[in-house]
Amino acid sequence: MNIINDIKAKLDSLKFADYFQCLNEIETFSDMVELKPLKVAILRSYTADLIESVLKVRLYVEGYKPEIFWGQFNQFSQEILDEESPLYKFKPDLILLLIRIDDILPQFVFNYGDRNAEAWSAEIGNLASHIINLLDVLNMRSSSQVILQNMSLTRQPYWGIFDAQSGNNQLELVNKLNQSLRVACETRPNSFLWAFAEFISKYGSINLYEAKA
Repeated sequence: MNIINDIKAKLDSLKFADYFQCLNEIETFSDMVELKPLKVAILRSYTADLIESVLKVRLYVEGYKPEIFWGQFNQFSQEILDEESPLYKFKPDLILLLIRIDDILPQFVFNYGDRNAEAWSAEIGNLASHIINLLDVLNMRSSSQVILQNMSLTRQPYWGIFDAQSGNNQLELVNKLNQSLRVACETRPNSFLWAFAEFISKYGSINLYEAKA
């Protein structure tokens, strides 16, 4: 446990690249007998594989021995709805549902001008219902805790600075979606909302997204 304690003491100074070395040190030299096993399933609509070393190190220092399951790229709905999927065979303790509106409703992000506000509002309502249904299925089929990422635009609104004064306000609809997800998580004991939109607001999407990756 000394290695884990040493890494915990210097967490605030670690850079991203440091986590790979820390993870190697923990898994090679640390005695993990006292750590509590934790099975984490990551379902995603985008490439998020690089978080694994950070996530594992952070869990190790909190006293857990993580085992990670990665869902197939952008197959989260199928994996949740199929009761015979590898997700349920894995029997996770924690599920991270990492999804972006860019991936699941790309026309809303890239072709917003093709429809009016009423049509997009209906689309957003349908998307909210779909995601909430996925939460209900997970709560019914698994005892796992579920952390759902809320939504953020990864680029400026379609209408640019005019979005705030447009009757067809794109950001307002994203906020409407997030509000529906927040209420859903509040009323489901095993579901929690990760305020990713606020995280993006703090650090800026330009620092978080790499188009090629």
